Amino acid sequence: MAMHQPHPLEQFVGSEVKINRGGPDSITGKLLFVKHDLLVVRTREGIVYVNAAHIKSFNVADGSGGSRSGGSGGSQSGGSRGSRSGSGGVSGNFVRAHSFPAAVMALRHQFVQINRGGPEKVEGFIADANPTYVILLVKKSVVQIPLFHVKSVSPQNKSRGNKSGKSNQSGASNKSGKSNQSGASNKSRSGGANRSCSNKSSHKSRYHATRT
Repeated sequence: MAMHQPHPLEQFVGSEVKINRGGPDSITGKLLFVKHDLLVVRTREGIVYVNAAHIKSFNVADGSGGSRSGGSGGSQSGGSRGSRSGSGGVSGNFVRAHSFPAAVMALRHQFVQINRGGPEKVEGFIADANPTYVILLVKKSVVQIPLFHVKSVSPQNKSRGNKSGKSNQSGASNKSGKSNQSGASNKSRSGGANRSCSNKSSHKSRYHATRT
């Protein structure tokens, strides 16, 4: 029976690390989880799921070796409250999966950013994913990307409801503005009509006064 061989980077779970030395693919943050071809890093911007096949260099930023048990929640035990069964489980606000494709599949129906920068960076809604491809809705287009070319995936906290809410507020303000304008116009018209009526009545009264 073959024994489980730990990942060589597993010992750095809980440490501040830097993946790749520079450029848009450089990632700096706390290493949360390591499994086969998947690394999970918490950066200042949020959680990043890294495809280990595209890692060119790996440095421990704080010079410590970290802990395999992972006091930061990066241990491999899946007994946390947020975990769920399947290919990927959510735990500690990030997905624990046995591979990078499994992590991407667990992020279905979420708005994400694929790759950190450069011409290969794209943001969209994951409509579907399988071990080979990820299907992304980018505005009104459907983009199919091979997972082999995906260097990293970062969930984005963007909701369409906020935008619609703002538009509703602006629409309401516009409507109220129109109603105010119509009210002002009605007032001005009614005021003008009242003035004309008063002028006519004054002329009539003068006419009767001259006849008498």
